[in-house]
Amino acid sequence: MKEMGDPEVREPGETKEILGYTAKKVEVELDDNIFSGYVTDEISLEADHNWAGQFNGVKGVLLEYTTEQQGMIMTYTATEIKEEKVKPSKFTIPDEYELKTSEEIKTMFGG
Repeated sequence: MKEMGDPEVREPGETKEILGYTAKKVEVELDDNIFSGYVTDEISLEADHNWAGQFNGVKGVLLEYTTEQQGMIMTYTATEIKEEKVKPSKFTIPDEYELKTSEEIKTMFGG
């Protein structure tokens, strides 16, 4: 993420309701790409959950976002929210996990 630089976050003032929460529109410009989404501050989380993606720097829980890849525009919208405890075993890295560099991953997908 450090290689990408700091995103520019804009809030155009639009809102909409998603799953009963008021969500405000955000636009993030990063590396000459613009991503848009809707976030709510009505859900409280302990951690900064947007730190590792294109919505780094955006405060709030992302309930919807739109992205364009390979000529397709895709919109992802939350359809359910559950509040539950997550077992620590969910964060255990499997023994067969292999660490790969970004260059190795690119070659795996023909890039």
